[in-house]
Amino acid sequence: MTMLVTAAAIGSPVLYLTGAVIGGGGFGVAFLGGLRALTAVIPAEHRAAVMSAFYVVACAAISLPAIAGGIVAGFAGVRMAFVIFGGAAAGVALLVALLAADSRPRTVRSEKVVALASASHKECVA
Repeated sequence: MTMLVTAAAIGSPVLYLTGAVIGGGGFGVAFLGGLRALTAVIPAEHRAAVMSAFYVVACAAISLPAIAGGIVAGFAGVRMAFVIFGGAAAGVALLVALLAADSRPRTVRSEKVVALASASHKECVA
């Protein structure tokens, strides 16, 4: 998203296309990852209802910002609307990435590594 905002600010079509390809690929991977995680935990008898809700939320998440961007563009111009919404989306993405990294569950392997490192540190100190 940062590439798209920068491209809009400086008027670079190459940077815009590069950012669009990277952003589109990232969106596709995230969408499929969310879909895969969701289908793994949905009981079969609730799968249709949950999947339809997932698609409704996904469509709203794509279309409502586009509609709002069109309204803002009518008042502030296309370039300014793009910079405002692109900057907001980049900020939200950064916040979500930080929160996701902070809430990752610890694996058994990482706990073993910490225990081994702690044990070897105690041996070195003693």
